[in-house]
Amino acid sequence: YDRLVDSNTSPDIVSFNTALGACGKTNGAKSFEIYESMKKLRIKPDILTLKAVASNRSGKLDSSMLIEMYETIPKKDIERNSGELFKAFSKSGDWTLLVFLLDSLKSSNIKVGVSAYNYVIHSCSEAGNTDLALEQISFLRSNGIPFNNYTYRLLINIYLKQNDLNG
Repeated sequence: YDRLVDSNTSPDIVSFNTALGACGKTNGAKSFEIYESMKKLRIKPDILTLKAVASNRSGKLDSSMLIEMYETIPKKDIERNSGELFKAFSKSGDWTLLVFLLDSLKSSNIKVGVSAYNYVIHSCSEAGNTDLALEQISFLRSNGIPFNNYTYRLLINIYLKQNDLNG
C-alpha cells in the first residue's frame, strides 16, 4: 500500500480491500490508517472492505467504524451478502451491534436469511442474553423462516444454558 501511495498511483477499491485484508491479519493499526486514506479519497467501502477491516486481529473492533461502513454500502449489496455482513459484525464481539444491524435491516424491509439470524442468536446466547436469543428464534418460527441444523444446535445450547430441555 505504501508503495502505491509513494508512486502517485491512485488505488481503487480492489487495491484497498487487498491491503486492508493483509494488514488486518498482521497490523491492525495500519488497516485503520488505510481505511482513513480510503475515506479521504472518497472511495466507498463495500462488503469486502467491511470483511477486511473486521478481520483485524489486533484487538476489539471499533463498532462505530463498522456502522459507518455499513451505512455507505448499497442496500442491494447488503441483501445479497447479509450472511457475510453478519459474520463481519460478529467479529466485533458486541452482540448489541448485531441486534442493531438486524433491527436496521428489518426496518428497511431488507430480508436476511437464517444464517444472519444464527449470528445474532449465537452472540446473544454467548453473552448470556438467552431471552433475546429465544425471541429471535420465535421470530423465525412466526415468519416461516426455516431453521437449519445450526439453528437447532443453538436452540439446544440455549435450553441447556437455561437448564430447560423441555423448551
